[in-house]
Amino acid sequence: MREITEKQKGSYVIQRYKGLGEMNADQLWDTTMNPKTRMLCRVTLDDAAEAERLITTLMGDNIEARKEYISKHANFNKPENLASSTVKKKNLKHQNGEAS
Repeated sequence: MREITEKQKGSYVIQRYKGLGEMNADQLWDTTMNPKTRMLCRVTLDDAAEAERLITTLMGDNIEARKEYISKHANFNKPENLASSTVKKKNLKHQNGEAS
């Protein structure tokens, strides 16, 4: 993250929200509601029982089940999740055993 922000010119602020309800109206419009910049996608449900299980796991009271699911299925280090092509290249070199 530091590599990316150091290359930015001008003023910027990085914020993190757990949910849309934490944003003020202007932030919600800019990031989510503006029809010129938002992206909508259709979500369909093929297996209601599986969807219910997953929602219960992720939103329910069983913290250990949620942690286990996230640890098993989430990969926050995927190169496509990184904002900078420089960081992407560096990570790909590291994964391939090349020197940085």
